[in-house]
Amino acid sequence: MPFSILFERRAKERELERLRVIEEVKRAATALRARFAYDELLLFGSFASGKFDRHSDIDLAVKGLASEHFFKACAGGSTGRVSALDRDMVHILVSDIGIDSP
Repeated sequence: MPFSILFERRAKERELERLRVIEEVKRAATALRARFAYDELLLFGSFASGKFDRHSDIDLAVKGLASEHFFKACAGGSTGRVSALDRDMVHILVSDIGIDSP
């Protein structure tokens, strides 16, 4: 099989994986929003930069989530949806890192 066909196939597989992750993050955001108030859910890391592979996890940052809800949100609460992602969730305390809210 010519290299160009293999390259095209791999590019299509990567795009499908990227789209799958985006949809899963949207579902996770909906489930998280149903249980907790927060300002933004941010995707960062290898998926955000496009430098992911099949072993990459999904890095999420939650801006504006009350500190007392962080661990419950990471566990997925009673929905289990958020915990279904292979991801790292980071709680952003805006004042702690010196970023102005929009």
